[in-house]
Amino acid sequence: IDFFKGIDKTIYNMLVTLNRVGLGYIKLGQSTPTISGGEAQRIKLAKELGKRQVKSSLYILDEPTTGLSISDTEKLIHLIHELCDNGNTIIITEHDPVVLSNCDYIIEMGPGGGSDGGYVIAKGTPAELKMDEKSIIGRYLL
Repeated sequence: IDFFKGIDKTIYNMLVTLNRVGLGYIKLGQSTPTISGGEAQRIKLAKELGKRQVKSSLYILDEPTTGLSISDTEKLIHLIHELCDNGNTIIITEHDPVVLSNCDYIIEMGPGGGSDGGYVIAKGTPAELKMDEKSIIGRYLL
């Protein structure tokens, strides 16, 4: 990041944004097959954050915290809030109770995975799910 600060503003800003989404460890020129699905989503998120913000966009994230440390998850949550505060809508498929606790509304599917799932077992705010006896994730929400 420091190297590009005075050389190329576009590259510098993108590297700062990649760092903000918890990808400061990615190497320039790293080949695509070595990047996980969660990392690829965060790269796309960084690209969006680097653009001039357009309100009323819809973002769909599938397990964006996969492989993230607790501190990087907190960074991601902050950036998701930033996108929401700018008038955007975010739909997240996620299992992390910290992320789910920061959602406005949760639709909990289950009761299991794969062929054992596919039914809405609980829905509402995190506070409502904490009180819903049918919710599996509710007891883990903050």
